[in-house]
This record gives sequence, C-alpha cells and structure tokens, in this order.
Amino acid sequence: MTIGKTHDDSAMIDRTSRWAIATIALATAAGTGLRFVGLSAHEFWYDESCTYLYVRDLFDWPAGWANLLRESTNLPYYVLLRGWATIFGHSEAAYRAFSALAAALTVPLLGAAAARLAGRRGGVIAAVLAAAHPLHVYYAHEARAYALWVLLLTGAAWALIRAVQRMTARSWSLYGVLLLAALPTHYFSLYWAPATLAAVTLAQDRRRAVRFWAVTHVVVGLCFLPYFFAAVLPAGLGGGNRWLVEAWEPLAAIPNTLWAMLPAGRYPPHLTGLSASGSDAATSWPELAALAGAGALILVAAGRCARALTAVGAARDATRERRRSVARGTAAAAGGAGT
Repeated sequence: MTIGKTHDDSAMIDRTSRWAIATIALATAAGTGLRFVGLSAHEFWYDESCTYLYVRDLFDWPAGWANLLRESTNLPYYVLLRGWATIFGHSEAAYRAFSALAAALTVPLLGAAAARLAGRRGGVIAAVLAAAHPLHVYYAHEARAYALWVLLLTGAAWALIRAVQRMTARSWSLYGVLLLAALPTHYFSLYWAPATLAAVTLAQDRRRAVRFWAVTHVVVGLCFLPYFFAAVLPAGLGGGNRWLVEAWEPLAAIPNTLWAMLPAGRYPPHLTGLSASGSDAATSWPELAALAGAGALILVAAGRCARALTAVGAARDATRERRRSVARGTAAAAGGAGT
C-alpha cells in the first residue's frame, strides 16, 4: 500500500512540475513578445544617445575610455553591448534588443528563484507578474543598463537562495560572481548587502549562513577595489558621480509624504479642516499616535513575514526528508522483492 501511494504522489508531483514549467514558459513567451514589440518606435533620447556614443567609441584610445571613466558606471553593459552591436548593428532597435533580451531572461530566472523560496506556485506567480510588469517592460525598451542590472541581481538572488540551502563554497562562489558583475553595472547594488544579510539571518543554520555571507561579501569587496580606484574614484573627483548625490535629494520629501498618507496627517491648505493638527506649525499628538501605530503595524507585518519564510523553509526541508525516506523504503522493498 505504501509503495502504491508513493507512486501516486510521485505522479502528482510530476504533473505539478510539468504544469509549473509550462506556465512559466508561457509567461516567458508572452513577456518576450511584450519586450520586443516596438523597439524602433522612437528615436534615442538623451541617455540612450550617451550609450550610443560610449559604445561606438569604446575602443578609441584614449578619448573613448576617458568618456567612460567620466561616467564610471555601466562598464560591463557597454562592453557586452559593443559585442552585440558588432553582430546586430548600431540601430535603435538593435541596441534596445539587448535590453529586451536581458529583461526576457529575467522572467524565468525570477520564477526559478521564487520556486526555490516559496514552491512551484510561488515561482509561477512571480514569473507571471514579472512578465506583465509595466515598469520592467518599459526598461526593456531602453538602451541603458537597467535591464541587464536587474537580470544580474535576479541571478544573484537565485544563487543566494541556492547557497543558503546548500551551504557549499561552490554555491556561495556563484553568488559572489554574479554580485561582482552587478556592482559595476550599477552602484545601487551596494544596497543589496544589508537586504541580503537580513534575509540570511532567517536561515535555519544562521551562524554558518552569516559566516558564508560575510566571507563572500568581503571577497567581492576586495575584488571590486581595483575598479573603484581606477574608475569610481576618478569620476567622483571629476564630478561624474554627482548624480548619486542628486538621487538622494528627493528623500527630503519623504517625511511630508508620510504625514500626508496618515489619517491624522497634514492635508493641502484647502483641506486644512480635515487635519487633526489644523496647522503645519507643529506635530500634534494624533499625528504622533498615527505614526507610532503605522510603525507598529509595519513591525508586526515584518515579523509575520519572517515567521512565514522560516515556516516555508522548514516545510520544504520536511518534504525533502519525507521523499528521501520514501525513496529509501521503496529501494529496500524492491531489494527485498528481488531476493
């Protein structure tokens, strides 16, 4: 009876796997179509024109490299795009097709990463949402490095989940290579480190996972140092990284935005009567209470997410162990029947 039940379970698992793979493949095909349609609908805009000039003059010494060092970021993208343009040409559609391909590859890769973390259903949902995501489709139509950067970080996410599950030097090395490729593609990859540390602390073998994480990020940082001194630092001294400072300036508007979204927050002047404070001169007790309540809700939600992720990992491990036990029992029964 046990063997028969195991066979039925295995058949059901196989059907579920085929369904998930077919759905992700269909989402990838649909997403690919969305990303490759209309690539030549409009001319290059300013930033894409910079991409064109950088790629065209990439191997002109020293002018081409001087321009690259002035921007200092996206260098892997320019090198890869130069090879792509050598084959497919320097038109708007050809340049954007590279981004469209990177964005299309992100869909199944994200599905694979989500499936490792949340099962086949989670992988299918992630792939379908990514395939239809309007912002992702938008950047697939742009001859800039963002689509490639997202592909690299998605690969790094998949590799990180795999490394935490396997806890081997080889799996962590793959994660480090992908992260090292993402760093010069876009410097916002630096914000990846604290986020991944928070995720790694949810692993069952937390100490070992954090140790692997720390060693990997130290090695990646050391490998990135030569590029930092050769490209990032000179560009910063020359003002080429001013956009990084400008990118942080909108953060000053976040407090006012948060107040506006709170039930007791500040409203526009013509709606002042709805505000609990009635003026912008000082913060009222209702505002503080609403802010504290929102913070408490965020903490509760974060705690529940952490517990859910831990439960998912434990359930996956238990399921894997049950399958191994069934396989061992089946093999033993088959061996006994043979004798």
